[in-house]
Amino acid sequence: MTDIGDNHELTDIQRQALLMDNVAKIERLKADLATKTAEIRNAYKVAKADGIPKKDIDYVLKIKKQDDDEVRQDLRRRAELARWMRVPVGVTPDLFDRADTEPFDEKAFNDGRVVGMAGGDRQSPYDPTSTDEQNWLQGYDEGQQALKDAFVARQMGATATSDQEPDEREPAEEMDGLEDA
Repeated sequence: MTDIGDNHELTDIQRQALLMDNVAKIERLKADLATKTAEIRNAYKVAKADGIPKKDIDYVLKIKKQDDDEVRQDLRRRAELARWMRVPVGVTPDLFDRADTEPFDEKAFNDGRVVGMAGGDRQSPYDPTSTDEQNWLQGYDEGQQALKDAFVARQMGATATSDQEPDEREPAEEMDGLEDA
């Protein structure tokens, strides 16, 4: 008996017969695949008509393959990323569909900090004479300092350059030109 792929001892007709047998098998499988793909596509259409998005189904199928710890880690990471992007997670919207979870002055400060950490322009959306403007600018400056600290830490191979949590620090007085970057 020959091993799989070891058909150098077969005749030309035998190799041709094996080729045709394999072609027929693969044709049937591809036809089945096309049918299954169409069935899956139709099932997604039915789900969509039922108000269930494809991404929800795909996500459930994904987490069904994961163990509980992997699912929890993924959820924690997504919540952290959403929080970093100032998306309120785990709150109930009020009557006007706002999900305010913090006082407005803290919101202005935290929004400014996110823009600062993202390297955005130091241009507050608030009235220049308002306290919200000052809070936003302080947050921006803190975000720029955090960004600068992160770059320094990365270059030095350290994990942190400050022994204080970001919320405990006073806003930076000077940014060494980072706000113009």
